Amino acid sequence: MKIELIGKPETVMSNPDSKHNYFGWPTAVTLPDGRIAVGASGFRLEHICPFGKAVISYSYDGGKTYTRPAPVIDTPLDDRDTGICVFGNNSLIVTSFNNSADMQRHHNTKNRYVQNYINTIAKEDEEKYLGATFRISRDGGITFGEIHRSPITSPHGPVELRDGTVLWAGTRFEDIFAGIEVHRLDTETCKTELIGRIPCPNKNVVLNEPHLIELPDGRLICHIRGENSELFDGGKVSVNGKAVKKNYKCVSGDVIEFSPPEVEDTELTPQDIPLDIVFEDGDVIVINKPRGMVVHPAAGNEDGTMVNALLYHCGDSLSGINGVIRPGIVHRIDKNTSGLLIVAKNDKAHLHLAEQIKAHSFTREYEAIVSGSLKQESGTVDAPIGRHKTDRKKMCVTAENSRNAVTHYSLIRQFGGYAHIKCRLETGRTHQIRVHMAYIGNAVLGDDVYGKAYKGIEGQCLHARKIGFIHPTTEEYLEFSSDLPDYFTAILNKLEKQ
Repeated sequence: MKIELIGKPETVMSNPDSKHNYFGWPTAVTLPDGRIAVGASGFRLEHICPFGKAVISYSYDGGKTYTRPAPVIDTPLDDRDTGICVFGNNSLIVTSFNNSADMQRHHNTKNRYVQNYINTIAKEDEEKYLGATFRISRDGGITFGEIHRSPITSPHGPVELRDGTVLWAGTRFEDIFAGIEVHRLDTETCKTELIGRIPCPNKNVVLNEPHLIELPDGRLICHIRGENSELFDGGKVSVNGKAVKKNYKCVSGDVIEFSPPEVEDTELTPQDIPLDIVFEDGDVIVINKPRGMVVHPAAGNEDGTMVNALLYHCGDSLSGINGVIRPGIVHRIDKNTSGLLIVAKNDKAHLHLAEQIKAHSFTREYEAIVSGSLKQESGTVDAPIGRHKTDRKKMCVTAENSRNAVTHYSLIRQFGGYAHIKCRLETGRTHQIRVHMAYIGNAVLGDDVYGKAYKGIEGQCLHARKIGFIHPTTEEYLEFSSDLPDYFTAILNKLEKQ
């Protein structure tokens, strides 16, 4: 594959009378009346700038000249990666996302001008606007409505299909490494609905910055930025016929050649692995997962997972929303966490259950043994969780690129230096209970990631005891519970005797 710059670049946007003259990441569309609209991240000092704005500029002469860029999304934060989508007869969607004040503060440590601005950002404003945002114009870009929140970021915005459906492909703002989600946007209510995910065929590639395109035959193509430093190993990327390192800066006239890595086989093998099925019908399966079983294949666990067992048990009767790697998987529990989880056997059931989880109406209760004495017999940990800055395999309580997380806990019994507790999840973030309990000084027993290992068990002493949900077809509320497993009761008996 070759990429070559042809023609002479011309400036579309600028602010030459100001030092805020950094414009980047443009998206261009043609409006129904023939105008060209260009959106960009503008009025900035540099790549990351706390007062950056999402701006728009119009051309009335086929792209020869443009109006001065005007702000469309201007929150107190760094509004960037502006996307534009034309829909309906005369309507526009302009998208953006922003970075936290803390992230910007650490990035611009030597710029007093920027630091002074950051210090004016109120905490309530940051909480109100942090994340992905969009505005809609229904008069061809003359006026725009209020700012709405989006669960995903997409630097080129949504796309309108020929049937009027508006689809959004993007990454979760709080975790760009979690993969690509596809959402349907209701342009009247401005609400989004998760309808599918795009799996990554190569575990070494990080997918980011996607955009959908509809082909004339109705098929959809999603072009995606794939990040993989291994591409630069062994001369796989060359410029002007010579191998280069990943920090090489291209200049006009450079010819870039690269050989994409071979796509790894993503076909999963059904395996006859016993499943402890608590409930099953044509829509859902409730499974009591043993400690030590991985839910779905991943690096280091390519087979022997619960998904491999489900494929043997269910065949093709599993929801396809989460792709070939995670068929039917609505939510997960960690490898060394035991207990109940629900699997969807069709897309309708999957979406119905996912909406319950999103609305916090999905019952999930856990029991755990934690270290130390609780400061109070019951309480709530309300602290946002995001990916750890330096260790991408860990989560942590952080205000930067995070999502709200709420865990309610109560004491069942205190055993000297340990406590048997019950936890109810209001949200469902990765490692939520483990992170929250460690955050308040009561790490889950045996958790060698957020606490300390415990002799005699592998991994944390955590069990998903109860699960409850509204059935996607019957609309009946169902609730199931699971007895404490042997490893858990053995530790309780040991603590009882101490």
